[in-house]
Amino acid sequence: MNFAEEYENLLIRQYRQHSRARAEIELYAGLFERLRDFKAEIGRAFDVDEAVGQQLDVIGRLVDRPRIVPEILLQTRFGFSINPVSRGFADRFDPARPSAPFADKFAPARDPLELEDPDYRLFLKLKIAVNNCSGVMASAPGQGPSIQEVVQVAFDGSARVVDRKNMTLRLYVDPSVEDQTILLMRRMDLIPAPAGVGYDIIIQDPFGRPFGFDNNPNTLGFADKADPEAKGGQFARKIL
Repeated sequence: MNFAEEYENLLIRQYRQHSRARAEIELYAGLFERLRDFKAEIGRAFDVDEAVGQQLDVIGRLVDRPRIVPEILLQTRFGFSINPVSRGFADRFDPARPSAPFADKFAPARDPLELEDPDYRLFLKLKIAVNNCSGVMASAPGQGPSIQEVVQVAFDGSARVVDRKNMTLRLYVDPSVEDQTILLMRRMDLIPAPAGVGYDIIIQDPFGRPFGFDNNPNTLGFADKADPEAKGGQFARKIL
């Protein structure tokens, strides 16, 4: 039974067979049905899980995170083979051989990045989580998500936050996370912290296998060339 039929059944008997009464009900009921469907469609279109294209851009403006993030992608410049984003000399006999200009100390080192819908949707959801973060390391029932919980979601379980107890936090990220991802999270303000507290250092730390000494039971020492079973630790690396 549709909207119009429901209202037609409310007519008293003396008007039920009048064509004008039924036509008026169908007119208004049809209008109300279109408004109801439009409202439902708008809700779906601007649901962050279902929105695409311009709808995501509108949500991005509401949470103050645009799709284009400045200075993220490393520019291709002249360099050597150890740098995957560099190019060597051109070849006058081979026009297909790529080269690149020298770096300019006065020019930005990175280009802006325009996020595709799937990545943009994830970052918008993270920004909403950061906006609702409780500001504590581990939240109690009934509070918003904790700093540790948001960081775990942001890096898919490959990061953890340590409270330095001096009004600073330190972020440890597994080496499997790319530097560009860490920079993007930082640039988009998606790494939560309490008001007045910042991150002193962001470190790539191989979880469960960092290099260290025997006074720290959570670290590994040197590997042994003659003993394949002796696993060595990996050095941590400061990122930011």
